[in-house]
Amino acid sequence: MGDKLSEHVEALRHELDVLIGAFVTDHSAAMDSLMIKLNGIRREIDALDAFVIQRGDKRCQAMLRKKMSLYMNKPETKTLVRDMGISDFDIDNSSLSNLHSELIGYCERREILPDLVSALKSNRPRVLWPDC
Repeated sequence: MGDKLSEHVEALRHELDVLIGAFVTDHSAAMDSLMIKLNGIRREIDALDAFVIQRGDKRCQAMLRKKMSLYMNKPETKTLVRDMGISDFDIDNSSLSNLHSELIGYCERREILPDLVSALKSNRPRVLWPDC
């Protein structure tokens, strides 16, 4: 159930971002009440997301990988790794999905997964990243 709920939450978050983008593009007084509703939906989505992902849960790492694949492309991931000061991680020979899985495993083995999450939060502050 958790995976389906997580996918649903991500779909809602994406739809919400599209609506907010439309609001920013075509701002009017009539849209203000809609924006209040959208912000309420965002808070609800964030609460659901936090419920689904619990710290230390293996699903947490799976959700982290899914979100990284959704929000981070290969060049951005490469920059993130460099900014974290990781020099012994091979980025170039992996697909995007494998790259994120390998990076999470690398950080987990070196006990720096919280540093990765912190870097992701700094890089994409509007995304609700799990605290693995």
